[in-house]
Amino acid sequence: MNIYDFLLTRAPDLKIQPLLATSYRIVNDTTWELNLRQGVKFHNGEEFNAAAVKFSLERLADPKNKLQQTALQIIERVDIINEYRVHVITKKPFPYLDAQLTNVGAVIPPNIFRRRDRPIFPCTRLARVLTSWSAGRKTTSWRWRPI
Repeated sequence: MNIYDFLLTRAPDLKIQPLLATSYRIVNDTTWELNLRQGVKFHNGEEFNAAAVKFSLERLADPKNKLQQTALQIIERVDIINEYRVHVITKKPFPYLDAQLTNVGAVIPPNIFRRRDRPIFPCTRLARVLTSWSAGRKTTSWRWRPI
């Protein structure tokens, strides 16, 4: 189970549908436009917006971060069009970026992530909130809250 949300998701019939994005389209061979859901906050109160998407996707795309997940290193950059719209620019045509964004590219709150003293457990916008965690042990403490 993922505890972070993605821009897109799969319906029970496996069709791709919006989650944190409200819609998306291909602009040209290397540009995807995503319109973002408004009024969403991470549970630390931080706003979900284009800056959070840019931070999250560019962090995953940067090989200097030496992350195990490399599927999004095809992303050259993310341009903010306005507070709730981004263009994802790929290094070459990547016709299945939408499929990748259903299981890779979780959006994280940039301000809390940049803190040197950031909490060890995640900050999401989901209804499930991690209430306790211990390194090397199974996570079992969740509480549900309305979105």
